[in-house]
Amino acid sequence: MYIDWAALSQALDCESSGGTRYARQALSRILGDEAIKEAVDYYISGQSGSELARSVLWHIHPQSGMDYCYQIFKEETDIERRRFAVELLRNLADENALKWVPEFLNDPDEGIQAWGAGLVDQLIWSDFIDAEDCQGILDSMKSHENAQVKERFEFIAEFLADRKDNSEQGSGGQQATRPEST
Repeated sequence: MYIDWAALSQALDCESSGGTRYARQALSRILGDEAIKEAVDYYISGQSGSELARSVLWHIHPQSGMDYCYQIFKEETDIERRRFAVELLRNLADENALKWVPEFLNDPDEGIQAWGAGLVDQLIWSDFIDAEDCQGILDSMKSHENAQVKERFEFIAEFLADRKDNSEQGSGGQQATRPEST
C-alpha cells in the first residue's frame, strides 16, 4: 500500500508540522471510516480479539469512531450495545466528545450514566480537557442520584486536588524552597 504523505499532510493542513494529533488524524484516514466502524462493532460484539480492536481505536481517537459510538448510543434499542458504545467511547474520546456527556448522565440507564461519568474522568486524566472545561458537568455529577456517578466525581475531585498539590510542589515532588543565606 502506497501512502502519499505529501497529499495526506496537505489534506490535514500540517505540511510543515507533525505531532500526536496529526498522527492520529493520519492513521484514521489511512484506516478509513469503514474499518473504524467495523472495529467499533467488533469490540462491542466481545469476540476474541476485541480488546486489540479497542486498543487500536484508543491510540488513534478517531472522530469517526467517536461519532459512530454516539450514533449507536442514540439509535440502538439493545441496551447492552448502547452501554458498550458509551464504554468504548470513554476510551476513544477526545475533547470533542465532552458535549455528549450531559446526555449520558441524563440517560435512564444507570450503566450509561456511570460510563458517561467515566468519560469525563478519562478526558481529564488524559489532559484532553481541564476541569474548567466541564465545571457544569462536574457540578451535576456531584449531586447526581446515581451513586456510581457521585463516586466518579469524588475520584476526579481527589485526582484534581492531588494534581494541584503536585504542581505546587517543586520538581522531584518536594516543596521548592530558597536556601538560607549565611
